[in-house]
Amino acid sequence: MQFKNISADRFRSRLSDYLNEAEGIPVVVTRPNRSPWVILYLEEYERLKACDTRVAFYASELPEEDAAAFAGGY
Repeated sequence: MQFKNISADRFRSRLSDYLNEAEGIPVVVTRPNRSPWVILYLEEYERLKACDTRVAFYASELPEEDAAAFAGGY
């Protein structure tokens, strides 16, 4: 996947430009010694979220076959 990597200072100074650019490709905003941010268009975020089919359960909510698999140690 193509993306644009820029510093937080540069992002602040050209916010409007990078928000417009994020409509086409994700924009990665970096800061020294910190985790980066990714700015992307809402439709792309929603598309990515729709691909995530993971489900979380409390142990008491696990389907029987999954609970049995865990109990058996796989």
